[in-house]
Amino acid sequence: MATAAGASTADTETECSVCHELFKNPKLLPCAHVLCRHCLLSWLASNPEALCPLCRGAIADPKEKSKMKGWEEAVDALPDDVAMAALV
Repeated sequence: MATAAGASTADTETECSVCHELFKNPKLLPCAHVLCRHCLLSWLASNPEALCPLCRGAIADPKEKSKMKGWEEAVDALPDDVAMAALV
C-alpha cells in the first residue's frame, strides 16, 4: 500500500523521522519512538529540555542525565533498536 507521497509503508517505517533516511544506529527512546543516534544527538544539542521531537515525551531522566558527562553518554545509554537495525 502506498502513502500519499508515494512511499510504501515499509519504507516509512525504516526511515528516521528527523533525517528521512534509512536508520543509522537506531536508538529506542523511552516513548518507543526510534531515531538515528546522530539525529538524536543533533536534536538534543539544539533542544536541551530532552524531549522527543515526535511526541515530546522525556528522552532522559534529568537525574540520570546530571550523572552523565553529556548527551553522548545519555544517548549511548539508550537501547539500540536491534530489530530495526536488522531491517535496514
